[in-house]
Amino acid sequence: MTVTLTKRADIDLNAFLRVAWRKEDVRIDPAALALIERCRASFLRLIETDPTVVIYGVTTAMGELASTRLAREERDRHARIKAFAAATSFGEPFPDRVVRGFALARLANFLEGHAATTPRIALAVADMLDGRPMPVCARCTGLYLSAALAGPLALLFATGLSSRRARVVAAIAAVPTLLTWSLEFAGLAHPSNVGRAAAALPLGFVAAWLVVSTLQHGRRPVNARRQDS
Repeated sequence: MTVTLTKRADIDLNAFLRVAWRKEDVRIDPAALALIERCRASFLRLIETDPTVVIYGVTTAMGELASTRLAREERDRHARIKAFAAATSFGEPFPDRVVRGFALARLANFLEGHAATTPRIALAVADMLDGRPMPVCARCTGLYLSAALAGPLALLFATGLSSRRARVVAAIAAVPTLLTWSLEFAGLAHPSNVGRAAAALPLGFVAAWLVVSTLQHGRRPVNARRQDS
């Protein structure tokens, strides 16, 4: 079955039970999407026509720079910056039902246009609640998959490397991940989840290989690189 949302009041305990525990789909009513779009357009008109309006994180910077007013071109650049630090998490993952509840609750900010977001964002969050397991970090997926592949292979074929050579190999393997992360952070590109996972494959593979190799053969001194050549 599907839970249809038209207004914030539709997100009640019954809806939470159906979506979080029973994993029912979520659909945003077309009328609600139209209202979100109108509110978004109204918000954009406000910040374009009123130079005195102060909206934290939109017409101003964030954090300790909240008192800094942003010019038009600065606002556009600021909007493309991804606040990775604010998205940092730690500890054991929450159960899937809890994360589904988080996503459903977030829709309360979008319905009726209160967050001034776009219909695309609202639909993207609703699409996460389609009954499938909640997504995990794409880069972590690439790391774990390649590490799982490298571990058994390293047990069979790995040989010891000098510490200097191991660092060089690890640095080279980290380049794709560092490059995609830097492009996202700078707002210059937005790789897909497949792209993020693929970029992390070399790093996961090399990291696991080096760990297994070190455990098997121990660290070799730097001057051992001459014997590797």
